Amino acid sequence: MADPQHIEWLGQGILEWNQQRARTPFRPDFSSADLTAILRGPANDPPASTGASLKDADLRGADMREARLHGLDLTGADLSQADLTGADLSSSTLRATIFFNARLEGANLRYTEAPKAAFIDANLERADLVGANLANCKFWGCNLGGAKFQRATVTDAEFPGSRPWTAHLYSPIADRTDDVPLDTGPVQGIGDLLIRCSSLRQMHDDNMTLYFRGESRSCWELRPSIMRARGRSDAVGRSVEAEMLNDLIRRQPDAFSGLTSAFMEWVFAQQHGLKTRLLDITRNPLVALYFACIDDCRVDGSVHVFVAHRSLVKPFNSQAVSIISNFAKLPRGHQNMLLGKDGQDVKEDMFQGVDWQHGSVPYAAARSHLYALIEKENPLPEEQRHLWDLFRVVIVEPPQMFDRLRAQSSAFLLSGFHERLEDIEVHNVNRNIPIYRHAKLSVPKEMKEELLDELRGVNITQESLFPGVPTSVKAVLREHLGEQRT
Repeated sequence: MADPQHIEWLGQGILEWNQQRARTPFRPDFSSADLTAILRGPANDPPASTGASLKDADLRGADMREARLHGLDLTGADLSQADLTGADLSSSTLRATIFFNARLEGANLRYTEAPKAAFIDANLERADLVGANLANCKFWGCNLGGAKFQRATVTDAEFPGSRPWTAHLYSPIADRTDDVPLDTGPVQGIGDLLIRCSSLRQMHDDNMTLYFRGESRSCWELRPSIMRARGRSDAVGRSVEAEMLNDLIRRQPDAFSGLTSAFMEWVFAQQHGLKTRLLDITRNPLVALYFACIDDCRVDGSVHVFVAHRSLVKPFNSQAVSIISNFAKLPRGHQNMLLGKDGQDVKEDMFQGVDWQHGSVPYAAARSHLYALIEKENPLPEEQRHLWDLFRVVIVEPPQMFDRLRAQSSAFLLSGFHERLEDIEVHNVNRNIPIYRHAKLSVPKEMKEELLDELRGVNITQESLFPGVPTSVKAVLREHLGEQRT
């Protein structure tokens, strides 16, 4: 329980309180106290001489567990090493308030006005910051596990070393249909696959869209090519993601001269074989089936089905796509910094670690680098000057700039943070992250040749999916010389 003497001293005003703290070493105890009522006085009385304010108060090390500070003004107050576990600070003013090494587990900070507050080494596990104004806040080295940030304003807030993907950043998708079963049985033919796709579409409303991906080996994980670590060369690839694109642009400047965005640069580079964080998908299930059948008839293939809410599908020129695409152009160390990774997260990254404890300069430099790249494409509105989009997976439908994109009804999965893109893997990181539903249909190895014959009957062939003279030459050789068909 709160110490009555401490409440009396606080009631004498902040100046007297701070002087008392300077004169006498003690740990303030306001545990379970209703400081809102104490400082405001009886409901029918005029406000106390201090108003309802703890502005500039020295509350270092205070025991404020379960205390009520609703609506109070704590501008500039120092709550370093204070214990605010379960405290109610909702609708309070925390402008430039200091929470160094403070405990705020389960605290209620809903709708607080907290611009420029400093949460350094603070524990905000399960704290509720819904709707709070956290612009320009510093969340350095914090525990954000289970903290709620939905609808919070985080313009230019900093999260180095705080692992923000462990918090609840997004509002749930309201009309997601998780109760609709997804058939995962083996594909028996073109007709079987199309009937199952038609049934899926009928079971979902117009807010849901189907996408597909085919893989010739069912054991493969859903990883973009830059994330496939089968050896040291792949690990190196992740660390030089941006350098590879820049080198390609340097070698072929004319090929890239007409591309107006980072996303289109990545698409162009991937179409020519560069490893990227784009994962190809398609709107056409037969295209996916073709890729599930080619290359290796000794093992089962798979057709991946994605049931995606329209909120997950982003235009190629959207801010979300621009943020992620330009993030991919940053050095690995800048990426790790902006993702809020700590030393434990990058212990196996032999190339670019994280040392956020040097302060905001490296974080601010990385962020400025990213914003400068984005601004080359489009102005970045103030309300979008945050990095939450990095922690989700979006679906992007590109402009049909290449014949191959049109022929394959192409789209892409894209993420700044996630290396594996199965829905269960994303939810293993955090179940609060909005994601498509995903199912994998087996394509039996003994069915592959028969399925390829069926696909040729509806003109799903290498020549139709890879239009161009080289592919047509291969088709002519197959037709006249009997070389292997695909």
